Amino acid sequence: MGARVTVYPGIAAALAKAAADPRCVEIAAQAAGIAQATAPRDTGAFAGSIGSSGRTYFANDEAAGYIELGTSDTPAHLTLINAGRGFGRYVGIS
Repeated sequence: MGARVTVYPGIAAALAKAAADPRCVEIAAQAAGIAQATAPRDTGAFAGSIGSSGRTYFANDEAAGYIELGTSDTPAHLTLINAGRGFGRYVGIS
């Protein structure tokens, strides 16, 4: 017999935020800095789009996904992933 679980998104987000390490904001900013410094540069748009906000860091370029993860004919650069690896363990996308 299975169990029913109801997840309340607002409560779950509040609990996750409260449990998060307070250093996450600082770590995100550091990871963004590493990613900017190591990003491949053709036009500079990808590197210039890397930033952080709160506990996350990101690239806000249209081509970021292709640059980061590659395509069938372009190798992956893994700029954001490698920048974060120094701060934790990357387990991939499942």
